Amino acid sequence: MAIASAVAACEIPPNEGSAWELAAAATLPPRMGDPLVSIVMAAWRPRADWLLRAVRSALDETACRLELIVVDDGSPEPLAAVLEEIEDERLRVVTVEHGGASRARNAGIEVARGDWLRFVDADDVLEQGSTARLLGLTAGDHVIASSATAVARGASAGLDDAFAAHWLGR
Repeated sequence: MAIASAVAACEIPPNEGSAWELAAAATLPPRMGDPLVSIVMAAWRPRADWLLRAVRSALDETACRLELIVVDDGSPEPLAAVLEEIEDERLRVVTVEHGGASRARNAGIEVARGDWLRFVDADDVLEQGSTARLLGLTAGDHVIASSATAVARGASAGLDDAFAAHWLGR
């Protein structure tokens, strides 16, 4: 199983066009034989509205095959109850005793069925198509894994004022 980090896997094939051209090709609907991406989201005591927005943004991906594994890291209010309104067979909720983000991510890895992993946080709103673009960058033999965080504010980013105040100090 390969790991594609939160912003991350980049293929730069020799003499075969740019990685961005390869990524642009990842906008087609998924086919049954396409690789499966397991998105692992560790969560402990998240704000319900942020969690729901994060989960919906991950499930809004339509250009690649995926499963979303939300790992409830022993939250006092079980996350399965918060997420029961989402009916999507690609969503699985796994509950573990509280042990921190790393332990929760490891629990997600253990149940993942995908060929690739993507780690996201419970307050991450994913840009639609970003998982497919990352997957498109992994074609070939020269994969470079990296990670970064991009923060944008505005309607297209889906950030509300409470999020900005809490995380961006605004």
